[in-house]
Amino acid sequence: MPRASGSPTSRAPATWSNSPRPSRPGTSTWSARSPPPASTRGPGARTCSRRPRTSTATRTSVVGHSETGEMDKIDGPYYFFKLIRRLRNAVPQWVPMIGVEGREINLVPVDFVVRAMDHIADQEGLDGRAFSLTDPNPKTAGEVIDIFAGAAHAPQSSARVPPGAVDALLPVVRALLAMAPPFDLVADRVLADLGIPRAVLTYVNYPTSFDSREAQAALAGTDIRVPPLESYADKLWDYWERHLDPDLFRDRTLVGAVRGRAGLLGGATQVVEQQIPDEVLRLVRRVRGRDSLEKAVRGRMLLVTGASSGIGRSAALKIADAGGTVLLVARTPEKLEDTRELIERRGGTAHVHRCDLSDMDDIDRMADEVLAQHGHVDVLVNNAGRSIRRSIALSYDRFHDFERTMQLNYFGAVRLILKLLPVMRERRSGQIVNVSSIGVQTNTPRFSAYVASKAALDAFSRCIASEIVDDGVTITTIHMPLVRTPMIAPTKMYNRFPTITPEKAADMICEAIIHEPKRIATPLGTLGQLLYAINPKSIDYILNSAYKLFPDSRAARGEEVRTGPRTADATTEEASREQVAFAYLMRGVHW
Repeated sequence: MPRASGSPTSRAPATWSNSPRPSRPGTSTWSARSPPPASTRGPGARTCSRRPRTSTATRTSVVGHSETGEMDKIDGPYYFFKLIRRLRNAVPQWVPMIGVEGREINLVPVDFVVRAMDHIADQEGLDGRAFSLTDPNPKTAGEVIDIFAGAAHAPQSSARVPPGAVDALLPVVRALLAMAPPFDLVADRVLADLGIPRAVLTYVNYPTSFDSREAQAALAGTDIRVPPLESYADKLWDYWERHLDPDLFRDRTLVGAVRGRAGLLGGATQVVEQQIPDEVLRLVRRVRGRDSLEKAVRGRMLLVTGASSGIGRSAALKIADAGGTVLLVARTPEKLEDTRELIERRGGTAHVHRCDLSDMDDIDRMADEVLAQHGHVDVLVNNAGRSIRRSIALSYDRFHDFERTMQLNYFGAVRLILKLLPVMRERRSGQIVNVSSIGVQTNTPRFSAYVASKAALDAFSRCIASEIVDDGVTITTIHMPLVRTPMIAPTKMYNRFPTITPEKAADMICEAIIHEPKRIATPLGTLGQLLYAINPKSIDYILNSAYKLFPDSRAARGEEVRTGPRTADATTEEASREQVAFAYLMRGVHW
C-alpha cells in the first residue's frame, strides 16, 4: 500500500473514474471529488485514487508540461521563481551562493500525471487501490532551486546548509522573531514582495517520504516515466517568465498606477478617469507605473549638468527626443550651443545656461537665472564630474587633487541642490538624479579622491532623502560603471578595457527618471558592496592584488605623455593580457 509519512495535514485523496461514453468508449476522465455511490455508477465503472499534491498533504507538486512548460497556476516551486529572478538580476551567474539543502520534495510534470492516470484507470483489477504518482528519485529542495536557478541563468549554491542544522536554528529564529515583532513584520513584508507564502517555507525542510512502487508496477511495460527535472526545467522557467510572472500583469497606465494606490490616494481612480487634479498628478509621478521616457518627461523641465559632451549630452538628447524641456549646463558655451542646435533640429526644446560648477558664486548666478526664466526645475541630473586616478603614494604633495574633486563632484552638486530644492518642496514635486560611481561600491584603489567625493554626495543624499520624501521629492543615485568618455582618456590601458558607451549610460539616467528608484547599480557593483560589508579585510587583500596589477599611468606620475597610436608612450601603457582578462572578469569596475 503506498504511503506518505510526515504529512502536516490530512485530506481525502483525489479520485478519477473511468465511465463509459457512447461516443468514445473507454475514455478516461478525472475528477477531484470522491467517487459517486455504487448505485449511481455505470456498469463496469472503476475508481482509483492518488496522493494529493503539495498544496494538500504530501508535498507532491504537479508542475508544467515537460515539453512545453505550459501551466495555469502558481504553486510549489513556482513560488521561488521571483526570488530566483531577483538574484539573476542582482548577482552575476558565476558568483557562488550559500543555500539550504532542505528535505526531499517531489515534482512531477502534468503530462506524466495525465498519462499515468489514463493508463491506470483503464487497467483491470485495480479497484480500491491507491497509487502515488510521484518521482521515485526525488530531489531535495536545495537541488530543485539550483536546477531552476541554472535554467534561469542565475547564481547557484556552492554549499548548502544541511536539514539538521536548519532544524536546530529554526527554534532560535522563531524566538528572536517573537521577541522583536518588527523583524517579524519585515520578514512578512519581504516574503510578500517575493510572492512566497510563509506556509510554503515549512515544506522546504519538512521530512516526507513517498512510496511509488504500486504506481511503478501499474506502469510497468509502458514508456510512462517521470522525466528528470534537469531535462525540462528550462521549459518550465521560460513559460513562467513569458506567461505567469506576476510582474507581467501590472497595469502600467496612469489609471492603473493610481488604482494600485487607491488606499493612499483615497479613491483617486474615479478622479483620474474623469478629471485629474494637479495634486493627484504630482502623487502619480511618484508611482513606478511610467513605462516610457516620454510619459516621464513630456511637459517637464529637466536640468542636466555636464551636458556639453559624453553622458550628459547623450542624456539631454534622449530627454529632448522624448518631449522634455532640457536645461543644458556646462562650462563651454560653444559646445552647449552645438547640443542645443542639434536638439532643436530634431524637434526638441533646450535652453543653454553656462556655468562653472566648481565656482559656488557662478552656481548661485546660474540657479537664480534658471528659476527666473523657467520658474522651477522638475528633475535635476547631477552628472558633471571630475575623475583622478592616482595612487596615494603619488598624492602626498597633491592635496589640491582632493580639493578639486570635492569642489566639483560634491560641493558643486550640493550647492545646486540647495538652490533648487526649496522650489521642489514648495511645489511638492521633484526628483534629483545623482550620477555616482561603481567605485563607491567596490572601493577600487587609486581613486581615493574621486570615490571620496562621490561617496560624500551619496551620504548627503541618503541623509536628506528621509527629510524630503513626504514633500514629493525623490533622490536616485546611479552607481555608474566605467564609461568610455574623454574623462578616462589619460589612462591609455582603458582603450582595451570593456566599457559602456555614453548612450548606454544615458539609458541608465533615463531609467532613473522613468521609475524613480532609490538606486541603480550593476550586479557586480552590488556584489562588491555586499562582500565588503561581510568581510572587508579579505577584500582589501584582493584589491591589493588589483592595485599591483594595474600601475599608475604616465599622466598620474606627472610625466609628459605623447599622443598617437604608434608612440612609445602608447606602446608602454598598452594593457597586458592579464590586465585585460581581469578587467573583463570585473567588467565595469575602474582599475
